Amino acid sequence: MTSLDRAYKKAAALVKKMARATAEANEKFWNGMEIIPAEEWHKKSDYPEENDCLKYIPDTFQDRYHFLCPPDNENQYKNRKRWQKDYFEFLNHRKDPEFGKYRCRTCPLNEFETLFGIKDILRRYFEKNLPNYSPSCGVVNIFKCPYGYEKHSSVLIDLGSIFHIVDEALTYCWDLTRKHDYAHYVDFQTGRVGYERQIISWNIWEKMIGLKVPRLPLRSVQDVFNVLTNSELMEFLLDEYIDAVGMRNYENVVKHNWPTFTVEDVEESKKSIVHFFSENRELVELKNLTDCFGYTFEQEEINRNKKIQEEQSMIKDPTGLHGIADKDDSGTCPTCGGFAKVYCMNCSIWICADHWEQHGLEKHGFEVKIPDYYTQS
Repeated sequence: MTSLDRAYKKAAALVKKMARATAEANEKFWNGMEIIPAEEWHKKSDYPEENDCLKYIPDTFQDRYHFLCPPDNENQYKNRKRWQKDYFEFLNHRKDPEFGKYRCRTCPLNEFETLFGIKDILRRYFEKNLPNYSPSCGVVNIFKCPYGYEKHSSVLIDLGSIFHIVDEALTYCWDLTRKHDYAHYVDFQTGRVGYERQIISWNIWEKMIGLKVPRLPLRSVQDVFNVLTNSELMEFLLDEYIDAVGMRNYENVVKHNWPTFTVEDVEESKKSIVHFFSENRELVELKNLTDCFGYTFEQEEINRNKKIQEEQSMIKDPTGLHGIADKDDSGTCPTCGGFAKVYCMNCSIWICADHWEQHGLEKHGFEVKIPDYYTQS
């Protein structure tokens, strides 16, 4: 290329850039919605039920989507989701830097944290597939992605979302299994519970929130490995997680990563998640995985043997609670017929998570004290 050609190409690029800047300056509407200063749009979004804010587009990125929470009116929700799609298209068109930062929030090279050691799977995937891979990125703007905005950035974002969803799904199923395994043997007359004879308190209530029967029990690193390397088990995991998303008590059941996901997000990603782990089974190594508490497979074995030794040498509780070990760990609630994990030692019956407090109050005059911050709306 001659110097004249280079000069012509540079001048043409400059003209194109100036033309784009002029066009953007003259933009007053986007998909029929007026573009207004962000400050003005903020005032309109304070009253989302009037939908006035959906007639306008703020001229810069605003991370303020409380009005996008599902309302009672389904049509309203669809309108707001449609508005969000148009708004994001506008921000992509403008290459808004704050929106670029927002889109990078799920990038696995941007302060990406997970449990169960699954981040190591991504590392090996990138080492194999991403040219000039570096474990961290200081740019944090998708429009200036060092791996190429058009070529790799979307793949990075999608993979980040996939692993965030798997991390949350594993956490939920692990916690659900833990809750299911732990039965509460309550003595309402003495106000004590369990082997340790702890005082009945809101802690027991908290542990019962969102209790269901796990369809995919997770208790060990081996279980996590099996899920990540078996497509059928992965589908079970995601289906159980989908059932939890959007529950009233979801925040108390599932450990939230940022961002959190809607049912639609998980359902739309399900096929991609199953496909990715099916195609990359060789990247999942048992020795690099952990359980929910950070213990490796080897450490789990050590802890398991230690627990067996402690149980063998444990002195039996003189109050007679050692008999609990011979009981089943669940039953059926007499009030509603539902799954029950609270055992009333005074009445010798199982009670479900929704009715054990009521039973304690009506049959034994015992009232559980719940902190104010759990009852505030």
